[in-house]
Amino acid sequence: MVYTMEFDADTFEWWSGACDTIKDIRAAGLIDELTAHIEEVFADNEEPPTDTDINDYVWHDREYVYEALGLDENGELPSDNEDEYEDEDADDKDEEE
Repeated sequence: MVYTMEFDADTFEWWSGACDTIKDIRAAGLIDELTAHIEEVFADNEEPPTDTDINDYVWHDREYVYEALGLDENGELPSDNEDEYEDEDADDKDEEE
């Protein structure tokens, strides 16, 4: 028997290590983007994913999930200051030449 239901990352009951990932994603305000991402990831499966499939993906593939949502390796949105420092470094190198 197959039982399916609509998926919403905001109301899904996460457990274990996935809870840490979700905490970071909620802090970044990207929970709706996570729902869309998970739908894309599992779209080509012949069978719908189980709760465990979804939870384990978010837990064990945390780095990929963060990257797909535009978060850094710590689960945070990159700050604009990092881009400024990179631009300044590039300008300094151009001036030296």
